[in-house]
Amino acid sequence: MFYNLNTRSKYLLFLAIALLVPYLFRSSYLWDSYYEEYYEGNSTAGLNTISFILIFASLIARSEYVHRSILALSGIWAIANFIPMNFDDWFYASFSDLFAILLYIGGLAVLGIVLVKEKSLIDFQIVSYVTRIGNSQHKIFTIIWAVLTVIAALLSSWVSLLYNGQITLNSVVKVLAVFISVVAIFDFIHRFFEEKSHAIMSVVRQLNDFSLNSYLTRRISSWIYGLLHTAVLLGALYAVPTILSSSLPNWILIFAFPVVAPLAIVVAYLFIMIIRLVFEYSNALVHVAENTSKR
Repeated sequence: MFYNLNTRSKYLLFLAIALLVPYLFRSSYLWDSYYEEYYEGNSTAGLNTISFILIFASLIARSEYVHRSILALSGIWAIANFIPMNFDDWFYASFSDLFAILLYIGGLAVLGIVLVKEKSLIDFQIVSYVTRIGNSQHKIFTIIWAVLTVIAALLSSWVSLLYNGQITLNSVVKVLAVFISVVAIFDFIHRFFEEKSHAIMSVVRQLNDFSLNSYLTRRISSWIYGLLHTAVLLGALYAVPTILSSSLPNWILIFAFPVVAPLAIVVAYLFIMIIRLVFEYSNALVHVAENTSKR
């Protein structure tokens, strides 16, 4: 399942996830202009929890490049999510919320250790991207894609700034995180096209084959299964703190998540097993059909 990490880094990443959860899924404090005081609002689960998803996604990633890039992004978003929109949120926080802040600081330290150990710094991605542009076999496409990447990153950053509504330390850091994330997403797409261009064109040619003499099922089933596998695991892990934070106070969430999360992963794998059996059965039928058609 997991990328080929050493055991110490795996345990440290799981520890980082457990330490980040109480703060990321905490209850928010909203200002009541009528009573002129803060009141406890809904859970902050949402875009602020993207670093939580990215850390686990870096474990699932199979290639070294994707693993390091996603891990670097998780560090950037972990810092961006730590800074509140208004520092009064910390001032009016309860003891359990302050304890969650201390746990988050510990999680950042643990994540930083893994980032240094795995050499997952942002320059890894930038250097690799520039090198690949220079060595690309599709020069025109690569140049156009690089321009589109910058435009999309700037546009997304502008939208992020408008969404925040005001210029604060939190909004500025998140704008930078959005910019880097969009560049990373376009970089993933470009790298995938460079490595899988022949396979993609082969699938397109097969789609244009109206004789239906060749089967597409086995060619794309691995891609579909990989997406479903990742979505089920991340969805199950994300659902646990989301549900717990909506029904339990923070101090219970601190202790409940490390217990419930492994159970959610077990349930997710049972569901993945069913999906796997369906894919294997369909591929077996296609394999029999291919062997039969040759006789």
